[in-house]
Amino acid sequence: MHSLAKKFMMARKLDFGENGNAELLDDQVFLMDASMFSKIAENTGKEGAYKIGESVGKSLASNIRKTGISGTKMIEFMMDLLTMMGLGDFELHDFDIKEKKGEVRVKNSLPSRKSEEKENAGCQIIAGIVSGIFSQNYEKEFKVTEKGCILEGDDLCRFKIQS
Repeated sequence: MHSLAKKFMMARKLDFGENGNAELLDDQVFLMDASMFSKIAENTGKEGAYKIGESVGKSLASNIRKTGISGTKMIEFMMDLLTMMGLGDFELHDFDIKEKKGEVRVKNSLPSRKSEEKENAGCQIIAGIVSGIFSQNYEKEFKVTEKGCILEGDDLCRFKIQS
């Protein structure tokens, strides 16, 4: 677990209460069954899935920004947070801060675990989340496209990031 996540838990900024309430940075959150994720993806299509993910990514980054974290530290934290959320094992790879481009690699992605179909829009939700995080963090629109997929036989999912 990322040290910032541990700090949030100790500061009661990440709380899973017994009263049915879960909060991250004073914002309501919930744990989602993987089948809910898959059904959202199936019923929204690729474009809708990307837009939903993008909105979620911007919201997550906005909440983390309230702590004063930004730039590279924000991105590193968000990769850990997405991993902790169970979406896969996220890693930022070869990100050039000046050029605002790079790659996010995801091992064991949730869409690859929950679907056997390549046309699964779940990958687009992940692409949208990454886009939203980078866009919110750097205050510039980012486009994220899938360049490799476990469902196509690759060893991991790769998402190209560019502004």
